[in-house]
Amino acid sequence: MFSPGIKYCLSLSILMWLFTGILVGQHEMALGISPGTDISEEVQTYYDSLFQTSNYQINGTLNQGKYKTGKGHPYFGEMNWRPGILYVENHNISNPAVRYDLLNDCLLSQNFTLAGSHVININKEFVRSFRLDGHTFRFLDVFQDENSGMEAGYYESAFRSESEIWVKREKYFAESSQGGGEYVYKNTIYIKGGDTWHKITNKKSLLKAFPGRENDLKSYIKKFGVVVRHGNVDQLVELVKYIENQ
Repeated sequence: MFSPGIKYCLSLSILMWLFTGILVGQHEMALGISPGTDISEEVQTYYDSLFQTSNYQINGTLNQGKYKTGKGHPYFGEMNWRPGILYVENHNISNPAVRYDLLNDCLLSQNFTLAGSHVININKEFVRSFRLDGHTFRFLDVFQDENSGMEAGYYESAFRSESEIWVKREKYFAESSQGGGEYVYKNTIYIKGGDTWHKITNKKSLLKAFPGRENDLKSYIKKFGVVVRHGNVDQLVELVKYIENQ
């Protein structure tokens, strides 16, 4: 009567219904609540404790992002939901399912409630920093150097010492003349020294960021084959460490 796909969905729905009923029944017994009593608030709290949902994680808006179909995806790293750490005030909040949307510069969280699964666009004013796949991102909105050309948003903190290296990671959708297209990475690197920000686009801009150290920079670049214009973050981090240790 039913196709295998429909039978699977019906079976899964029945199992979820039974599982929820068992959880509610056990929770009622644990609290000494009579069957039939309205315990929706208690069940929500119990459910949240089981599946690690949190008010910290859902401070934001329902994500309405629409993405074009093409090669690749608009997210940082992998496409699948991954665990991350959200830094909220003085708290570190573990979130089991987040994505960083580089197309729209927004942090997304997959949240589960009794009403179902929802994707939340997390409020940047609430989560000022987060860590994903070993990379730390911070929301920057105040720049002492008005000539930096930097806009408010999440930036990766790649290196912080006497100098700082910040990376604006982005993706854009490149249309194809044959139809469709692909998501393309774009990294913009900034080096901060004091209150001055330098956008690093080529060797000349890098030399400008370290006045008086031009010869050391040129020597290092030649020796290790640093290609500045391609935005190789790891190479620039090692270069700045070298300069600061001289």
